[in-house]
Amino acid sequence: MVMLLFALPVSAQEESTTIVKPASGTRPTNIGIDTAGSITQGETDWYQQYIPGVPQIVVDLDWYNNPSNSLTLTIYQPDGVVLGPYHDADDGITNGRIYLSLTDSNGENLPRGTWMFKVYGEKVQGTQNYEFNVYY
Repeated sequence: MVMLLFALPVSAQEESTTIVKPASGTRPTNIGIDTAGSITQGETDWYQQYIPGVPQIVVDLDWYNNPSNSLTLTIYQPDGVVLGPYHDADDGITNGRIYLSLTDSNGENLPRGTWMFKVYGEKVQGTQNYEFNVYY
């Protein structure tokens, strides 16, 4: 069963019990990825992180309040499920940031293993700096 909030995209290839919704409130205390990068039109940056089975993951891609440029974030779970791509407005606010919370619809832990994250420069004038963080 695929469960979505805000009509956020999940790959049709695999079924998922992952709920993706705008992040709010307190985020988990462990930080797995804490990086800054830059991206241009059509460029892709990849990140990976081993995450143990945890109840929540928060992803935060922030390109500094510059919504005129468009970045996307696609999340690849260790079990093969592809979440996204997500755009600026998918967290409910158009502000140059994708800030999402991932949980399991059954209240179980999310899949443990290596998660992959793809940042893509969908529509970028020049070079866009960004910060990318993953909390679990």
